Parts: sequence; structure tokens; C-alpha cells
Amino acid sequence: MKAVLATANAAWKAVDTFEGTLTKREISPQGAPINEMVLFQYRREPMAVFTRVLSEKGKGREIVYNPSKHEDKIYVKVGKDDHPLLKAGRLAPPVSPDSAMVKEKSRYSIRDTGFGRHLTRLSDTVAKIDDGKLPADALTFHGPAKRDEYSYPLTAIAHNLRSGEDPILANGGTRTYFFDLKENSPSRGLPVLIIATDGSGKENEYYLFENIKLPANLTDADFSPERLKK
Repeated sequence: MKAVLATANAAWKAVDTFEGTLTKREISPQGAPINEMVLFQYRREPMAVFTRVLSEKGKGREIVYNPSKHEDKIYVKVGKDDHPLLKAGRLAPPVSPDSAMVKEKSRYSIRDTGFGRHLTRLSDTVAKIDDGKLPADALTFHGPAKRDEYSYPLTAIAHNLRSGEDPILANGGTRTYFFDLKENSPSRGLPVLIIATDGSGKENEYYLFENIKLPANLTDADFSPERLKK
């Protein structure tokens, strides 16, 4: 497990720009189901994000977040059926990631986008197990696991969460990380699939990264609000 995380942290540290398709299933803070596929483009330093919805609901919605150049604001082009008053293709007023409107529709802050948050949490959990602050079964190493999403096995590590440890899984559950360790894969070392289940085993979160380009050779123009006007 430590070897997998060392590989993952080294891979993430080496990332400059990253592109892929992200399929996500989750429940919004308001209880609405979210099922989307998006084009996902990311720059690690300085952090910037661009997404475009490819699936039917919200199709065409684009988001730019580039706080080092364009304030701590999220810029949005409205997608299909996103808003009762704004037509698809219109630009919405920029909003803070801390606004109530954003928080009621998103489980996580856009500031936490990327793999760093996940890898830090797993590494911290390993350290706490070593220090005797968490039981050894807080993490389970499953090793190679065959999934339909990938043509080759991914390496699975499960984070077993007790009640109260995670605000998303308040009553406990499991978040399993599936790492791509295939030699010469562009995403080698990264957790390309993350699935969270509640205490009853019901799926709570699903995030799948595919079609990865790394590096993606993205520039400031790719993370500019001007892109949304095109």
C-alpha cells in the first residue's frame, strides 16, 4: 500500500496539465441525483480548471476557474436545461466558490479539484495507522482488481470509514480507490476510479477518469473566461 501511494504521489507531483473525460455519479447536497460525463482539463500549478458537459442533461455547460488570473470566481456558460430563465449558451454572472448557489449544487469545492486531496487523505491515514491513532483495518489493500471500465486490472485500496469520520458518509462506509499501475500508461500511478458506498453498500459516489492525456499542453488561454464566449 505504501509503495502504491509513493508511486501515486510521485505521479501527481509530476503533473503539469491533465486532460480526460470524467464520468461522475453523486447526490447533490439538496438530494438530487447527478449523472454527468464531462471533458475535464486541469493545471496543477497554478491551479486552474475547465470543464464541459458532454452528456445530455446540462450539455454544453462550461466552467472556468483560474483564481491566479481571474479572481477567486467560477465562470459559467449555461448548459441545456440548466436554468429556467437563462438559455443554453448564455454566460452567467461569475460567482464565488463559497456562494450558497454553488454549495447547494456541489458536494466538493472546486478548490479541491484534482487528485491531491485524495492522495493526502490516504497518506495521512497510513501515517495515523503507523502511529496507532487509527486501527489497522482503516485501510484495506485489495491489490489487482478487474473492472469493466478498464481493459486491464487496477490496484484497489479501500478506506473504511467509521461513523462521523467523513461528512459525506456521515454514518460510515467505504471509499475505494482504483489506481492505474500499468507500465507506460499516461495515467500510471493515479486513482482513475473512485467509488464510495455507504454502510449498507449502496453507491454514494462514482468518479471515473478515461481518455487521459498527460501532459495535455494547456495554456492560460484554455483557462480564460474568454474561452466561454467562443
